[in-house]
Amino acid sequence: MAPVGCDRSLDWVSWAIPLLLALSAESSLALPEVCTYCLGLVHDTSEVGHYCEKEELKLEARCCLTKEGTIVGLDLQNCSLKELDPPFAEAYSVIVLDLQANPLLNISTTVFRNFTKLQTLVLPLKVDCPGGYYAWDNMTCGTDSCTCQGQRSQCNSTVEPGFLPSPSVLWNPGHDHILHLRLALGDPASKN
Repeated sequence: MAPVGCDRSLDWVSWAIPLLLALSAESSLALPEVCTYCLGLVHDTSEVGHYCEKEELKLEARCCLTKEGTIVGLDLQNCSLKELDPPFAEAYSVIVLDLQANPLLNISTTVFRNFTKLQTLVLPLKVDCPGGYYAWDNMTCGTDSCTCQGQRSQCNSTVEPGFLPSPSVLWNPGHDHILHLRLALGDPASKN
């Protein structure tokens, strides 16, 4: 027979353990779907890995994440991607994106709508930087990939408005920016 009071001292264990497990599960952030879009981890040679290490951030699956769980790097190289599906849009906060070694043909600039922080984009060799030379400070190609660096703000561009690469330029709209875009697209309502 157990001593008196023993049952009572173990009572707290029956409710404390499930409570602690529930709290720890809630406190860990759910990994965004795009981070597990394809199997594997960030590659050793990836720009995403270099950036994450330099900034002392956390690598999880194919993503580089801030403490708050914001995706700032995404390594989808060698994932057999032929196109970028809707889950890709949840990575809009990336600064570094690696898509090399995928059978992508070409990428529409609309795919990167709202990717306003993107500064380094690594693409398969045969894929052009979205927006071309007007959209990037530096574009270089090696033997396996092309790197687009320093996304320019089309709103502050000195390029003639008629030369804007597309209506899906990547900026946060404001009144002047809307007017700039309408003029670039030849919208007659903007001339009033």
